[in-house]
Amino acid sequence: MKKTSLTILLSTVILSGALSSANVQASTMDKLNVDSTGYTNTSSLTLSSNTKDLSLTKEASKDIQSNIVIQNVGESKFVDEILTKNKPQKLTLESSNKNVILPIEEQGRFLAVGIGESTITLKSDGFEKTIKVKVNNNNTITRQPRSLQPSDILRKAEAMINVRWTPRQDLVGWRGNYVFKANQQQTGIPYSQWTQTDENSFIAALGYSDFYSTVSSNGRSMPRYGSDCSGFVSFAYGLSRHNTWQLEEEIGSTLSRVNISDLTAGDGVVTNTSGAEHTFLIASRNGSNFTCYEQTPYKAMVTSWSSSQLSSKGYIGFRKAGGSTPTTVPYPGYLLSTALVNKYDSNVKILQEKLNSLGYNAGTADGYFGNNTKAAVIRFQKAHSLDQDGIVGPQTWNALFK
Repeated sequence: MKKTSLTILLSTVILSGALSSANVQASTMDKLNVDSTGYTNTSSLTLSSNTKDLSLTKEASKDIQSNIVIQNVGESKFVDEILTKNKPQKLTLESSNKNVILPIEEQGRFLAVGIGESTITLKSDGFEKTIKVKVNNNNTITRQPRSLQPSDILRKAEAMINVRWTPRQDLVGWRGNYVFKANQQQTGIPYSQWTQTDENSFIAALGYSDFYSTVSSNGRSMPRYGSDCSGFVSFAYGLSRHNTWQLEEEIGSTLSRVNISDLTAGDGVVTNTSGAEHTFLIASRNGSNFTCYEQTPYKAMVTSWSSSQLSSKGYIGFRKAGGSTPTTVPYPGYLLSTALVNKYDSNVKILQEKLNSLGYNAGTADGYFGNNTKAAVIRFQKAHSLDQDGIVGPQTWNALFK
């Protein structure tokens, strides 16, 4: 019999906020090693969720797809998308390859973290269903070019996601489930509910004598320095430390409520659904799909969500009250050139996205000013009768964003 495949096209999401583990328990937690490319293979992770009071019947089991294809790293599949009928309360989830699919138990979510294949097993009341999952592409989430920059919100979020750091010794991650390996370059701030750091204070903390020591809160171990989802959003929005409830309480005062259908770059979303409290940022949208900046329970990263996922999980949109998106992108005040080849710069990323949107092919918009970016700048400068030096100063920048 020919096997059927379900292709999941997910959208973008940005995450940051306090993470609650209420009503969810980890029945088996194996240590997960994280290197510069993602998560290494370990034995399966078994999770028990007590969020629903139903039984998985044979009929429901028959309706589950046997094969799932996820197109891009950063996309997610939720349990209630897999189990569309008779969703059980007591459900065990297993992932055979957490280098590819990583469960986030608090959210009932499988997050694609690497390309390859994994097997997910769902068990309940003596029934068992095995699903093969394939992730096709690595970090290739489609992003709409941003010609407008909503203040500094996204710049700050990008800096926290793209910060590069190399631990001198192993750093044990959230709940001891993974390890950032010594002497391997990492990207993104680790998840922690302890001392909240942005990209600058996190790099400074690397030199502290207690950096590699773990702490424990409510029975959950974590790095001493890092950020949780609400800390991430608070830093990006320039707020004092807010948790998810405080963010929602700000809606109507310092924050304005935004319908999911009206979300745009720089907006945030928050949910306080019991056991799944979460918040993150919208980086861009393409129709009903969103690219997001999210502090996941592992590290800050780019993810994708759809509007239907946001709505079904009870997310509320918000933006700064009275805030509006500028009609132009202001010159950053310093030259952009290959001098920034080894340093992430959010303005370089904006530059690359703009060049690509105009057809000048700057390559991957990664925030690093390399030779491809320089060549694209020169082509643009030539087409607009500017000095062809490959350096972006006020004249080239303003010509790009006029």
